[in-house]
Amino acid sequence: MEFKNIAEMNKKLNSVDIKGKPYNTVNQRVLAFRELFPDGAISTELISNDNGVCIVKAYIYADAYRIVATGHAYEKESSTFINKTSYIENCETSAVGRALGFLGIGITESIATYEEVATAMQNQNKRSAADIRKAIVTKFNAIKAKGQDEADAAQDRVEKKRNVKLGDLNKMSDVNLLECIEDDMIEILGELNGK
Repeated sequence: MEFKNIAEMNKKLNSVDIKGKPYNTVNQRVLAFRELFPDGAISTELISNDNGVCIVKAYIYADAYRIVATGHAYEKESSTFINKTSYIENCETSAVGRALGFLGIGITESIATYEEVATAMQNQNKRSAADIRKAIVTKFNAIKAKGQDEADAAQDRVEKKRNVKLGDLNKMSDVNLLECIEDDMIEILGELNGK
C-alpha cells in the first residue's frame, strides 16, 4: 500500500468542522481502513483499568501478521456523559482512531479524531462543582444586596426550575450539582438581576 492511496482516500472522507478545522470521526477512519486493507485487522488490548481509569492500546494490521500502526488512549470513568457508562468502550474507540491516524488515515488536519477534540473541548469548558457553587452564591449575594424581594424571586425561580434549594448547594455531591445546575442556574439569576 502506498501513501498516495491513503491520501486519495482521505479526500473522500466526510469530516466534521470544529472551529474551522475538519476532523474525521473514528467510524470514517475504520471504513477507509477496511476499503484500503481488505485483509487487514484491528485489535485492541486493555492495558489497565484501575480506579475508574483505563488505558487501551490498538493495533492495526495490514494483513494477518504485519502490524503497521499502534495507538493508545486514556479515559476516566464519569469524566463525560458517555464515560459514565461506557468509558472503556470510548477509550477503545479513541485508541483505534489514533492508531489509524498514525497509519495516515484521516489525518488531513490532525492525528486527533473528531471525538477526541470534541471531548477535550467539553472538558475544557466544564467548570468544577466548586466554581459553580461559588458563582451561584456570588451572583445570589449580589442580587440579595439589591433587596430581599429580588433575592426571594431569584431563589424561587431557580428552585422551581431545577428542583434544588440554594441552601442545599454545599450538601450536594459534585456529580449531583453538575448534573442539576450547570450554567442555566447562573443564567436565571443573571436574567432576574438584569445581567
